Amino acid sequence: TSSAPKATPAPAPAPAPSAASLKTSAPQIPKYQYYQSDKFVTINILEPNVTAERCEVVFEEDSVKFTLEKGGEKLVVLDGVLYSEILPDKCKVNYKENKVDVKLRKANQLEWNELMSKGEKKKKAEREAEKAEKEKGIDTDELLSKPAPVVEGSDKPRAYASHRDWDEIDRTLTKAEENEKPEGEEALNHLFKQIYGNASDDTRRAMVKSFQTSGGTVLSTNWDEVSKKDYEKERTAPKGMQWQNWEGDKLPQKED
Repeated sequence: TSSAPKATPAPAPAPAPSAASLKTSAPQIPKYQYYQSDKFVTINILEPNVTAERCEVVFEEDSVKFTLEKGGEKLVVLDGVLYSEILPDKCKVNYKENKVDVKLRKANQLEWNELMSKGEKKKKAEREAEKAEKEKGIDTDELLSKPAPVVEGSDKPRAYASHRDWDEIDRTLTKAEENEKPEGEEALNHLFKQIYGNASDDTRRAMVKSFQTSGGTVLSTNWDEVSKKDYEKERTAPKGMQWQNWEGDKLPQKED
C-alpha cells in the first residue's frame, strides 16, 4: 500500500528590517591639522566646498570654537582651550576649494608644543580681571620717560596737562601695524594676490587654469602655453605616490 504524501510547511516570512538598519549613517566630523610660524598658528580643516554660511567661528583670547553644518547637523570640529593666548581681532578664516584655513594670531611669539591645552576655559570676567591686574603693574615712569612726539602751544586739551601728542603716537603705532610684513604662507599668498590684481585677463585665466587643473603644483602666467596644455594628464607625483580624489579614486598622472 502507498502512503499519503506529506504536506511541506510554508516558509516563514522574512523578518522586517529594523529601524537601526534603515537609519542613515551620521555625517563624519572633518579631520584637521595645524602648523605654525612666529606669529600665526594655521589650522587646516580638511573638508571641501565649505562656505561661510555653513560655519560658526568664535575666537576668544584663550580658546577657539569652529562649528560646521553638514548633512543637516551641526558638527563641532574645534572647541577648547588653546596652548597659548591669541589676538581674536587679528584672527581670520579663509574658505578654499578643498579645505578651510583658520589662522590664529599669537599674542606672544613663542612656539606652541600642542594646539590645545589641558586647562579649563577662563570666563570673560576672569580674563578682564587678570588684564586689569597686569595693567596696574605697568611701570608708567619708564614708559613716559621714552621720547615721543611733542606738541607745543596747542590749545587741544590733553590728559594730565601733558604736551605729548597722543594722537600722533596712536597714528605711529597704527602705521607700524599696517607696514608689518607678512611671512611664510601669508607672504606667498600676498604676492599671488598682487600679481593677480595687476594682471591682464589672459594672465588671470592662465593662473587660474594652471593652478586648479594641476592640483596646485603649477602656477603659470603664460596663457598661450596654458591654453594648449592638459595639466590633469601631465601632472606628476613623487616616486611611489599617486594622485587621488576625495573618494580615493586614482587620477591620471604622468609617470616619471
